[in-house]
Amino acid sequence: MIDFGMPTLIEVPDLEAGAALCRKLGLKFMEINMSFPQYQPEQLDADKLLRLREKYGVYFTVHIDESMDPCSVNPGIAGVYLDTALKTVELAKKAGIPALNMHLLRGIYVTLPDRRTYVYAENMDFYLSKMREFRDKVTEAVGDSGIKLLVENTDGFDLPFLSAAVDLLLESPAFGLTLDVGHDHAIKNKDLPFVLARKERLHHMHLHDGLGANVHLALGDGEIDKDSFLALAKERRCRVVLETKTVAALRRSVAWTNRWLNRQCSPDEIWDVYDSDGRKTGRTHRRGDQLGEGELHLVLHCWIKNSSGEFLLTRRDPEKSYGGMWESVGGSALTGEDSLTAARREVKEETGLTLDPAKGRRVLRCVRDHYICDVWLFEQDFDLNDVSLQPGETCGVMYASAEKIRALAADDSFVPNEYLEEILKY
Repeated sequence: MIDFGMPTLIEVPDLEAGAALCRKLGLKFMEINMSFPQYQPEQLDADKLLRLREKYGVYFTVHIDESMDPCSVNPGIAGVYLDTALKTVELAKKAGIPALNMHLLRGIYVTLPDRRTYVYAENMDFYLSKMREFRDKVTEAVGDSGIKLLVENTDGFDLPFLSAAVDLLLESPAFGLTLDVGHDHAIKNKDLPFVLARKERLHHMHLHDGLGANVHLALGDGEIDKDSFLALAKERRCRVVLETKTVAALRRSVAWTNRWLNRQCSPDEIWDVYDSDGRKTGRTHRRGDQLGEGELHLVLHCWIKNSSGEFLLTRRDPEKSYGGMWESVGGSALTGEDSLTAARREVKEETGLTLDPAKGRRVLRCVRDHYICDVWLFEQDFDLNDVSLQPGETCGVMYASAEKIRALAADDSFVPNEYLEEILKY
């Protein structure tokens, strides 16, 4: 499945705060933008990045400074940019960073009476010789580390010197491609055929919605066919940055992405639609589709408490959103199910355990934007050896005291849960 990540955000200027937000949203990585002053190669400490990776369970990619131009006609300036790239590669090797994103600049242009021409276009041999030098030095620095420098489309690869440069870089296994979906939409998908013709070198994607030339919108706020690009990302096992520019837009993009992931898991799952009073409307809804205004579906959270006062927790598969985090068993009710029936089915499917309906009670009902959450508490003893974990869904099981669960939540190792204290009082 795809690794989804977040960009560097102006609202979250601190690296640790960014990693914590990434974890809280259930994303896998954060893309550090070196166009920000606090994220220059000399200011990033590999040991700190490794500590944050261990603490929050997220990793990092890098977006190299967008002004980088190793082909500058000034050899001193070109040398500084090359040095920046090599320092970034060394940082990546020490900090376990797998991907470095870069732009290719068009450079200076001259406006003639009948046209605009670029200095690099008029000096293509010079430009490509500098690009070849850059490629070879970076390739040597990367060695066998597996790190990729990924060239992102920005204003189009339509100029011959740019398309020739991309192909020259791709002669090295250290280089690959990033598809920025929004940028390409803004130029009417001019670069898409170029990228698809080289899709075996596609490793990374920047995904945001767009309306005409207006891009970096939250997913679902524009007209781009996101499903087709996510299908491409899935085929190529691309990392995908949800490249919005605000926390609020990022949260909306995560919600949209989670609905897409739901469709991949159970595209034929049908739910009953409820109103805000918890009554079935008689309508049904396909999992992963957008619910209408005022429409809700039923979600179950099942807490199982043993006679020692400990709660049964399962650990989410690393490939899922909130991967590696702990939670109670839960899921959505299928059409025709009542709350108790759905709760018992979910526990059976996810753990293999059979709940005694006489030992359970609904202790809480929460109504949120698009769902009703029924929280069930079952007081029943089970042996952990009897738990059957569901491949692709769960990767661990344990009993935990209320204190242990609070510690997991404080350490961002428990799936975000706003009623946690209410259930732990039981």
